[in-house]
Amino acid sequence: MAACLIHKRSSNKALTVIELLVVVGVVTLLLSLSVACFLDIRERAKQVKCLAQLRQIAPALVMYADDHDGYGPATPQDGIIATNEVTDGIPDLPIMLSKYKIGEELFLCPKDQIAYFHPNFGSSYIFFAAGLDVRLFEEKHQAIEGWVDISGLPLIGEGMGLHQGANNIAYRDGHVELKKP
Repeated sequence: MAACLIHKRSSNKALTVIELLVVVGVVTLLLSLSVACFLDIRERAKQVKCLAQLRQIAPALVMYADDHDGYGPATPQDGIIATNEVTDGIPDLPIMLSKYKIGEELFLCPKDQIAYFHPNFGSSYIFFAAGLDVRLFEEKHQAIEGWVDISGLPLIGEGMGLHQGANNIAYRDGHVELKKP
């Protein structure tokens, strides 16, 4: 009789509905956190690629200036860079730098989604030395108010705040950085 009163309880390994909902909730929370992290990493990768592109364009501008007695490429006064375009008989920057192995795809920031700045039509970057009739890489030049050190002045970069309100800019002294306006 004693053997009948003691019976083995079978070990039920199934999850209850509450346990299942808790597991699904935890997995959902972890997944949402990781997606937000991956989106931030993706945006940072686009910003770094843009910096790398400017790091390739800036030395090509230095080589161009070396080949042309210190003067940079002639571009429109507004500094807007077009691709595959000749304006007033002057080829635009991507055409002029093509001999330095700079392709027009480098003039489009990966973050730029505006239709105007399409690889076959325009650029994401502005040439800040446009229209200047000075040598690009002299230490000083005479300005209206006297001598000005131009080594830290912007050379080429963005002007649209594509990277969370900030712009990637290459300077004449060779460094490239993300700058908040």
